[in-house]
Amino acid sequence: MTQYEKDILWASTQFLYDDLPDNWKDWSQKELYSFVEQHAWEPFQYWSGSKLWTHIIDLAESMRKHAEKN
Repeated sequence: MTQYEKDILWASTQFLYDDLPDNWKDWSQKELYSFVEQHAWEPFQYWSGSKLWTHIIDLAESMRKHAEKN
């Protein structure tokens, strides 16, 4: 697993009440969006899968940039 994938897994825990499965990176975009919509933490339960995924990616990338600066 790459560092980027680990960062995504970490970031997803800030939005989802259940961890992404081990095979999440093999899923189609539709499957991924469906999973994040179905497992969205309550404050995000009405967000679309694409919006949730965008925020997960943004948080993962932001966290990595911060970690590399410090």
